[in-house]
Amino acid sequence: MSKDYYEILGVDKNASKAEIEKQYKKLVLKYHPDVNKSPDAEKQMAEINAAKDILLDDQKRKQYDTFGNVEGGGFEDGFSGGFGGFSGGGFDFESVFGEMFGFRSSNTKQPQRGEDEQYRVIISLEDAVLGAKKKISYNSTISCVDCKGYGYKDFNNYCKDCRGEGYRKIQRGFTIIQTVCNTCQGSGKANTQKCDKCYGSGSKNISREVEYHIPRWINNRSTIKVPSMGKAGLRGGPAGDLIILIEIQENSKFTRDGNKLFTKINVPLKTILLGGQIEIFDIAKKSYQVKIPKCCKTDATIAINNEFYIILNTVMPHPNDINSKHSELLNEIL
Repeated sequence: MSKDYYEILGVDKNASKAEIEKQYKKLVLKYHPDVNKSPDAEKQMAEINAAKDILLDDQKRKQYDTFGNVEGGGFEDGFSGGFGGFSGGGFDFESVFGEMFGFRSSNTKQPQRGEDEQYRVIISLEDAVLGAKKKISYNSTISCVDCKGYGYKDFNNYCKDCRGEGYRKIQRGFTIIQTVCNTCQGSGKANTQKCDKCYGSGSKNISREVEYHIPRWINNRSTIKVPSMGKAGLRGGPAGDLIILIEIQENSKFTRDGNKLFTKINVPLKTILLGGQIEIFDIAKKSYQVKIPKCCKTDATIAINNEFYIILNTVMPHPNDINSKHSELLNEIL
């Protein structure tokens, strides 16, 4: 009589793959022989393993749902004796227990991305507002052309004992022990003779000059990323990025508020009282003719456009420039 795979895993017939995998991992922790010392644990784990294989395979699951069985998919075929990794059921002891308990093995001999280079630049407020193209020079590394970043002459010749990983894993009950491969001493290569060009480092030191673009209205402490211009990757891995940190200098004439620029303009008292026209310049040194209305308030703000504003600052005449006649006129008017 065919067994109910859904019942074995404890999931609904409409369960998604994610739900099945989640429930499967729970059952592994409960019934795996390294955890559960019950005499039936091995048999129960075999059934759980086989059920998981059927329900996570779209074709086999469809056949099972339609006919109630899967040819070659019974429990006898799903588990081929012993617990050396559940070879017939696809059980990955390290993956399941690593995810549940935070253990992750890492293949240190695989291609590895290079580190990012960080560079700080100080720019003017003018460049921050208007945008600009700039160049910087810095020291970095590139992958060795001869050994492709591996550091060894024959970098394609992998160690057969560890399959190029550089380490071996030994499972002892609940624990997985990782040790350096004695054959290749952790290099992962059968030929450990170092490259003549890079002396085994896999990279070369170089000086670089990079052009980068500063966008308009960039903010202080913003970063600009230049892809693949960081340090060289290892063992054929991609290079890191160049990260440019922007710092903006203060400006003695202009102040910034978001995407608006302000500047104070000195205006004679006569122009403030009687009105007139003045010439001003923005941060790009573009000229504007601005009309000042009569009796304009001091510290008044006038918008030149959506980005540029002026603040009027009244300049009083020097006392030596005011004679008795001026005083009499002022007394009459004020």
